[in-house]
Amino acid sequence: MKLKLINAITMITKYSIYGLLFQALFLNMLLANTGRAQKNVSVRNVKVELNSDDMTVNDIFNQIEEKSDFRFAIDKADLASELKQVVNIDAGKNAVSDILLQVSKDSKTKFRQINNNITVSRLGLEDKEVVKTVKQERTVTGTVTDEDNQGIPGVNVILKGTTSGSVTDNDGNYVISLPEEGGTLMFSFIGMSTQEVVVGSRSLIDIVLLQDATQMSEIIVSSLGIERDKKSLGYFAQEIKGEKIVAARETNFLNNISGRVAGVDIQKTGNGPGGTTGILIRGGGGFLTGAPGKNQPLFVVDGIPIDNYQTATSTNEYGATDNGNGAQHINPDDIETMTILKGPEAAALYGSRGMTGVVLITTKKGTQGKGLGVSYSGSFTFEDPLVMPDMQNEYAQGANGVYDVVSTGSWGPKISGQTVTDWTGSDNPLTADEDDLVNYLQAGSNFTNSINVTGGNDKATFRLGYTNLDSKGLIPNSTLKRNMITVRSTAKLTEKFKADAKISYNNEKVANRPETSGSINNIFAGYITRPRNVQFQHLNPWMDDNGSMVNWSPISFNTRRNPHWVTNEDSNEDNTDRIFTMIKLDYTFAPWLKAFARYGSDFRSAQREDTKAYGVYDELGSQTRNNGSNYFASNTRSTETNIDFLVTASKTYGDLNIALNFGGNSRHNTFFETAGSTGQLDLPGVYNLSFGSFNRPQSNKAESRIRSLYGFANLGFKDYLFLDLTYRNDWSSNLSEDVWSFSYPSASLSFVLSDAVVLPSVISFAKLRGAISQGASDLDAYQLSPTYSIGRGFLNVISTSTPSILFDPKIKPEFVTSNEFGLDLNLLNNRIGIELAAYSKVITDQIIQLPVPGATGYQFKMINAGEVESKGFELMVSGSPVQTSDFQWNIMINYATNEMVVNKLDDGIERLLLQGDESSRAIRIVADEGEPFGNIYGRDFQRDDNGNIVVDDAGIPLKAAEKNSFMGNIQQDFTMGFINDFTYRGINFGFLIDWKQGGQFYSQSSAFMHSAGTHQGTVAYREGGLLVDGVTADGSANANTITSQQYWQAVAGAEPVVSEFIMDATSIRLREAYISYTLPQSLVSGTPFNNISIGITGRNLWLIKSEVPGVDPETSFSVSNARGWENGAFPSTKVYGFNINLGF
Repeated sequence: MKLKLINAITMITKYSIYGLLFQALFLNMLLANTGRAQKNVSVRNVKVELNSDDMTVNDIFNQIEEKSDFRFAIDKADLASELKQVVNIDAGKNAVSDILLQVSKDSKTKFRQINNNITVSRLGLEDKEVVKTVKQERTVTGTVTDEDNQGIPGVNVILKGTTSGSVTDNDGNYVISLPEEGGTLMFSFIGMSTQEVVVGSRSLIDIVLLQDATQMSEIIVSSLGIERDKKSLGYFAQEIKGEKIVAARETNFLNNISGRVAGVDIQKTGNGPGGTTGILIRGGGGFLTGAPGKNQPLFVVDGIPIDNYQTATSTNEYGATDNGNGAQHINPDDIETMTILKGPEAAALYGSRGMTGVVLITTKKGTQGKGLGVSYSGSFTFEDPLVMPDMQNEYAQGANGVYDVVSTGSWGPKISGQTVTDWTGSDNPLTADEDDLVNYLQAGSNFTNSINVTGGNDKATFRLGYTNLDSKGLIPNSTLKRNMITVRSTAKLTEKFKADAKISYNNEKVANRPETSGSINNIFAGYITRPRNVQFQHLNPWMDDNGSMVNWSPISFNTRRNPHWVTNEDSNEDNTDRIFTMIKLDYTFAPWLKAFARYGSDFRSAQREDTKAYGVYDELGSQTRNNGSNYFASNTRSTETNIDFLVTASKTYGDLNIALNFGGNSRHNTFFETAGSTGQLDLPGVYNLSFGSFNRPQSNKAESRIRSLYGFANLGFKDYLFLDLTYRNDWSSNLSEDVWSFSYPSASLSFVLSDAVVLPSVISFAKLRGAISQGASDLDAYQLSPTYSIGRGFLNVISTSTPSILFDPKIKPEFVTSNEFGLDLNLLNNRIGIELAAYSKVITDQIIQLPVPGATGYQFKMINAGEVESKGFELMVSGSPVQTSDFQWNIMINYATNEMVVNKLDDGIERLLLQGDESSRAIRIVADEGEPFGNIYGRDFQRDDNGNIVVDDAGIPLKAAEKNSFMGNIQQDFTMGFINDFTYRGINFGFLIDWKQGGQFYSQSSAFMHSAGTHQGTVAYREGGLLVDGVTADGSANANTITSQQYWQAVAGAEPVVSEFIMDATSIRLREAYISYTLPQSLVSGTPFNNISIGITGRNLWLIKSEVPGVDPETSFSVSNARGWENGAFPSTKVYGFNINLGF
């Protein structure tokens, strides 16, 4: 442990020194952007750039007047001392309202805005109570704070209808005298919404003033982490605040995005704690073969790309693994904002990995203040199954209605408590327990504790964040533990030189991840086909006196496992260390010129062990006890380093603002893995790679580099017309020298109609936008030349084998061309907001593997081919139906459609298998030329020329020989999210409804259950009487009735009539609900805390609508392109619990 810690510290120090050296070398090349003056009468909407952070009040007023249209009305003789007061404000762009708020606090002045004129006066003791024009009979006191619970000085407190009033002091406190009958108090401050409160009989009234939405410009993080006014963007980008992500937690924070963002599809695998969550933006990226996860967006944290590696990419019915995805190692408590850049036009500056979209995450920094700011948040949630398999509990083990102890199906007699000699050899009554699975599973739990410490002054800030997660899954002995720590510091080294550094460490330990799909260790796959009278409790103890696994079906020793053996003897463990570093240096050369250089790294070290225990006994054959035993171990190390710089020059010429940017990036990826397995174990309990029947070590490594240069221009005219142009060129080591250089441009336009022309008063804001762009994606490493594999064959002789894929050394990058047009509209004084977008993207020259004739010596060839087109529409509507001083109701509705069509494959090729025959005996998921992407094909009933089902002489339906019948498509018709949030004083209540409409998926579980007689749908016709509506071979109508067993064993199982098990993927669910209460300051003030809130949360609480009995339509074991099926799915869960937040 000590050596591991020393190695980690050494590595961190080395990377930090490399970053600092790089930035020192390139510092003299960098330039900066100071922004531009804006014309607007709103102090919230206007930002100015101050040249220094320590300035007198007089200097601040002068700079605001110089860089904006505001003018200050001041009695300089009366306020001479206040004007000389030094105020500490961060240099750089700040909203005028924020500047004046700090001036008010430091100089004890107050302001009043009338159009562009701001009057300044002294905030003194006399402001506690001003001119009285009504009879004063009682006193009301209180505190006015902002959203961060900070007192606001200079707030006007007026008794409505009079001139009687007061002004808050430097801490936001006020005192006002009122008549006995009370009245209505009005609270107003520039840049904030005026609030009215009916006094009633109260003598203490605390108020929180919110930013005025009518005056507030929305700042959003765009490409390269640059903050921009949202109205200047020519594309659709959506932002999620960090507090929404942690309001109702899941172990993978990406699940909290579901239903919140139009055009973003969250795919959660059914694999318990630490399972993979996939995210598809506008349908993903076509075929995108190659490294797992290439259809996923790029994740960028504080400007540094991180590896969102994917593990749930297998589509094999015989078994799959899921070790999670890389993005879940980001600490959600660190997140300030998450911005989704949906199209390549938004992500053009991020290179080849940005063509499927970008998720920009900005993390929290330290804050200035007196002393340390300490906060704690705790979340304690529990999990139960949401959807359970639809099992029958009426019929026992056997066949044809007769009990048979050797049978593996539930086609036996009706259960009535009769005594039988069961599989244990004892006489016991036949029973079935409908709570069998529930009693076996344990209650899942997730305990999260997070501490945040911040501090700083005008010269430096720091933040320390620590989060601990302890999670237990539904399966016994399945656990996940995470420890995440982040340290971040910013420093103003000089007036022109700033530094920002961060390091994050995440350790994740997972034990006994559930195996998925058709793995014999998949407990759920075993349960759903096990005879109903063979229960979990009967299989415990799981080991006999000889150390062998207790098996209810000895003849099935190679295909079935005792579930208690799986959770207690077999095991899998993985331990992952993840370190993210970032160092950024900013230098301002002149008010119009600045630059930054940045270094970042993503280091991952993972150890994995998987054991299959000695003790599986073949009592009817070889008499051996080590069947299926094995020990596997691996060590993986991967790194990604990024070094980038950006130079920005910005000037304003009259009504035209021009910002020119030039930058570059160098990315270096390495991967190294050593692994080994033993084959069958030599000795029980000895897990060592040196001992086993077939020891096989292996190692893999890869390395790649990409160098990039890019430039972009931001042009603005009169603050209502904005044009962005970008151009990037990459040089990739994964391509041959002839084609390793490739480039792609983008352009976007934003026209703010409401600022350009006079519109009807009902329209508060209107913007038209459009964008067109190109993006590209290259190969994975080492895919230009064929290599021979070397191994040991019969008698341990070294042998070589030819590769299965024929590579093309001249292969080119694949490209995506995208365009988007949209409209943003705010109505009724910004109470209603509408954003819509229509887009299309065409992916060409895709790098795909196509089958070739066996005579070539290869199975596939890798070529540039294919064209996939996606079209869609996105709509987001937000509004505030009710907004008073005490009560607010906010809603948001998002809606999205996306349709993908395969326009072309290659000459002579009409089908690409996304899900091939080698992975599924039941279905094919395909990309057919000229058809929608993701069609599902499988066997239908055998039919005659008129479409009638053909039956045999006994009346049993026949299956078609080939699985070439169209069954459905994986694409959804649309997705919708309904978000409601209510606030009443300190109470906050909200819920999210997530609606996914259309699409089909195949349920392998249902097919196996019907074949085994365990599904509720097999109960009818057990004694016969089922007449299939069909014809015999000679065309005559079927007149023979059959039993349920005859029917389902003919059409179900591993190679079923797929049309019987194709399901509608539509679902509507209560995705999230929460209620919290923030204690008023009057109760908190006497405690060690400055804020206290408690709440109750829930996730995935109610499946409101589903057409599928016993299966959650979202459940899958893969996030690949062939995602339209499930097999032995882990039950989806509902999560509920409570949280607490404390501030010190």
